Amino acid sequence: MNLVMVTGGIRSGKTDYSERYLLENGSSPFFYLPTALPGDPLWESRISLHQEKRESRFMTLEIEPAALLKTADTGEILKEHVLHSLTVGGSLLLDSLGLFVAACLGETDAVWQGTADELLARLRQRPQLTVLVAEEVGMALVPGTREGRLFTDRLGEIRQAVAALAGEVIFILSGLPLVLKSESR
Repeated sequence: MNLVMVTGGIRSGKTDYSERYLLENGSSPFFYLPTALPGDPLWESRISLHQEKRESRFMTLEIEPAALLKTADTGEILKEHVLHSLTVGGSLLLDSLGLFVAACLGETDAVWQGTADELLARLRQRPQLTVLVAEEVGMALVPGTREGRLFTDRLGEIRQAVAALAGEVIFILSGLPLVLKSESR
């Protein structure tokens, strides 16, 4: 396993840092696995910015738009897409854990635990460099709703589990990296 978690608040520079890290430390092919789903004009503009800035060496693993039209449960489609994509051979950037958790908020606690366990198992099985972007809870907007609290709890718990698995954990603040954990790779 060769796992690095890059964490930080909203707009801290996590993705830019993660892309550079993967290209400098991984080996070709380089895969980019986004977890943002189209549909919201604000998200679509942010998705476009990320796509424009992304280095051409990345192959993006996107969900086919036709797949999203087949069901109302886009969260389930995203979950299956992410879990399947973790089996690709090559260096992989998963951006982001928060959006993955948000897509699974409709799951019961038991189903979510199975999802989290499967995600962790697939991360453990990857021998190639995997960089996972994860938002820090409390450094992002969290509404005062049941769903907001559920999101905070689930993201916080899975982020801690990923950090425990990762050989390296890097916190990004104002675009600057702070290494929180570093084991020799």
